[in-house]
Amino acid sequence: MLRKPRGMDIKRPSPGSATTKLDGAIQGIWGADEIPTTLRQAGSEQPYELSDLPAEIALGASPDCHLRLYDPEGRVSREHARLRRYKAGWQVLDLESTNGVVCDGARIPPLSWYRIRPGNILGLGGLELFVESARTVELRRMLARLLGWAAERQSIVDQALRDLISCLVNRTPLVVVGDGKLHQVVRRLLRCALVPGTPFVVHDPRHDVADAILAVGQGTLCVAMRRPSDADSVLASLRDLPRSMGPRLVLCAQRASLATAAGKALESTQVLALPALASRSDDDLHRIIHEWAVDVVDELAAPPTVFPMPDLRAINRRRWWIETFDDLEEAVQRVVAWRIWGVTQGAARLGISHPSLGKWLRKRKLIARDSGDPS
Repeated sequence: MLRKPRGMDIKRPSPGSATTKLDGAIQGIWGADEIPTTLRQAGSEQPYELSDLPAEIALGASPDCHLRLYDPEGRVSREHARLRRYKAGWQVLDLESTNGVVCDGARIPPLSWYRIRPGNILGLGGLELFVESARTVELRRMLARLLGWAAERQSIVDQALRDLISCLVNRTPLVVVGDGKLHQVVRRLLRCALVPGTPFVVHDPRHDVADAILAVGQGTLCVAMRRPSDADSVLASLRDLPRSMGPRLVLCAQRASLATAAGKALESTQVLALPALASRSDDDLHRIIHEWAVDVVDELAAPPTVFPMPDLRAINRRRWWIETFDDLEEAVQRVVAWRIWGVTQGAARLGISHPSLGKWLRKRKLIARDSGDPS
């Protein structure tokens, strides 16, 4: 069965052909060679599964189109474009529509098949369609965890996804604003997007940035800003390095004034503003904890059926000692490791000492002060 997102009306066509020359190679990030699996209309969480499609389909406003698009602005042509399966993925063709087809902000030539890849954003008239794969879906899932799942937050999550993609593909500098150890949040986001082993270096502006640039290569340089001038000093060191040859730059700012200073220093900046954890609802917090627990169980290679749900609720009830996302992630990691392996083995899994884990658990009254090593 085909799933029908809001704004789309679906009809099966007869299969079409699929052979053409691909456009040029792309520098890999989250796996540019991954085959797209879904299209998703901006502002919606419901995907359109490409695996359910025939070899070639029509997109447009006409009821006869296989993928009917509802554009409130009326800028989608009756038969706007075609989409076809190719051995290396999917391609789109602009059928000389009035308003054209845009891919990542650039209009594609009409009547020429153009390969689309995970992370591309297609513009058809007044609509935007995100081209997604398993990695980009995971990236958006993480952004929604950080920014919120409410309907009114969907456009904010999508904008954050655009900005992060721009940082990844075009190496546009990204400013992250929020509380806590923001480099940990950035590292987890990029883990969803970048291939394993991609260099990630956290730079303290009190040290020589040249060493950090040398160490990171074309990876990601994450700068923990302390003063407004920190952005200028980093940019001065990168000025003579072509953007395509330098690192992706992420500036972490815990104050809005630092983010403003970074914006003034950079020519083109995307800003990811994380709402305070205290502003999230109890339902949101419980969902965040649950999703993080699932991630931690997977990362620690733990049996998924062992971790008891009451411990998740215990973390939720004790939100007073959780102020930031890194606090929350640490809490979930420690409780999961403790409940599955006990203090000694759990601490070893986390790479910390067992007295440290025991003290942390006792301080939060998760174990009695006179308890030993519960297993």
